[in-house]
Amino acid sequence: MPSNPTGTGPSSSPEQPRMRALVLGARGAVGRETVAELKHQNHQTVSVGRGKENELQADISTATGRETLLAELHKGDVIVNASGREDIELAELAVRAPFIEISATGRYLDALEKAVSERTHESRPQHSLVLGAGIAPGLSTILLAALDSRPGDNLDLGVTLGSGEKHGAAAMEWTESLIGAAIYQPVEAPAKVLNFRESKKLPGLAGRSRTHLRADFPDQVILGAKNGTLIRSYLALSSASMTTSLALLARMPRLASLMNAVPPIGSEDWRIFAANRRTGETIAAEGHGQSHATGVLAAFAAERAFARSQRDEATGTVTMADLCTAEEAASRLRATLQRTS
Repeated sequence: MPSNPTGTGPSSSPEQPRMRALVLGARGAVGRETVAELKHQNHQTVSVGRGKENELQADISTATGRETLLAELHKGDVIVNASGREDIELAELAVRAPFIEISATGRYLDALEKAVSERTHESRPQHSLVLGAGIAPGLSTILLAALDSRPGDNLDLGVTLGSGEKHGAAAMEWTESLIGAAIYQPVEAPAKVLNFRESKKLPGLAGRSRTHLRADFPDQVILGAKNGTLIRSYLALSSASMTTSLALLARMPRLASLMNAVPPIGSEDWRIFAANRRTGETIAAEGHGQSHATGVLAAFAAERAFARSQRDEATGTVTMADLCTAEEAASRLRATLQRTS
């Protein structure tokens, strides 16, 4: 497959029923791509946000806005949260329809999963909640799950993101929030592990060895804890100098806000690499355009979650690894997928 994810894929079919998707944050960097992919697959979309340009004008940070959204849900089949807002009350709307969450914050996703587990324990109806639909988590979760592993195995996840891409505000805020912060529930717990302070050489773009910095991607929280593997996540940027800058800021977290002042440097290419230390098995996928790829995968997750709900299979929390295989995700992205063992 060519290393250029176009987002093209099969149109709606009997196996992929048409749906009406409510997209929160539809005017953002990822939301726009999600809407475009859903429309390309012949689905209906409703953009939700504060601005008048949205089809459903609602400030979802307020009780009134959530009531407006709730009133619209009987007309929708699935909700995609591309707003960057991490709000458990929003995910409670998954009672009415499958809810696709693209957040990459481990603490928040863990709280979401516990809230849904509590609801399920109380025998209250619950549609599926998809934790982490995007590049990392999302595609990263799929690749890690594809490794032949057993409980106790140590898995390494290398995430290379394009520092030349102009990301949305939510993505920038997420990265800045990691600087100086401790990783949530690291495999070394109760030991404290700080973001960007530990480094490891892992294959980066084009498979070339690059320095990656330990970073708080939530795959250990949403996948490792479930299957008993020990996942350590690392981040590199397509610009080596920008990766070095992250390492320096980790030593001087008071300067974290300087990230927003630096113009995009490097390419827009991304790569996800997963490896099992015990077996030596690896799997990787790469492509171009992080926001585009995240939007395509969020739309794909919405389709799969909706199809499951139509078959009465969707209850509780699921990950992207529960919805599709690595080959299916790569095919949808038109991304390069590589395996070694």
